[in-house]
Amino acid sequence: MEWRRATTGPGLRAVDRSRPSLILRSPYTSSASRATISLISRLRTDFSELNAHRFRCRLSPSPACESCGAAYETRAHFLLHCPAWDHLRPALQHASYSAGILGAVDVPSLLHHPKLLKTVAQFIANTGRFDGLHSLSLSLSPPYTSINLDLQKSHYST
Repeated sequence: MEWRRATTGPGLRAVDRSRPSLILRSPYTSSASRATISLISRLRTDFSELNAHRFRCRLSPSPACESCGAAYETRAHFLLHCPAWDHLRPALQHASYSAGILGAVDVPSLLHHPKLLKTVAQFIANTGRFDGLHSLSLSLSPPYTSINLDLQKSHYST
């Protein structure tokens, strides 16, 4: 079935009408960290930790934005409209203009354009909205206390 006619993935197709983007395909081929790729992928597919999605999944008592009180904390609200992050948006606008995207910044451009990946990641980090989401440590029962998953420094590297 052709990607554009698929019945699944409406959140992603609203952002990216093409086949899955190469910038987010693999944490091994991208310069971004795996946590960053995961967060942006979740925003792209509309399956993020934002309250609108959490409320749909019955994981949150309200879809409201905890930062400003707006009725729905959607990805558009978080990236473009929440007044709590207004001071961070000029960087998004500037990066968008530098990437050749003229006019108002929109969600599809922010989450699809490869030249905006780092700026969007920095915006997300600066908001602190997802702090702690990817700071999970892998705990094992004694005698093991942790595990090193850094493949670049492992003895399996060539």
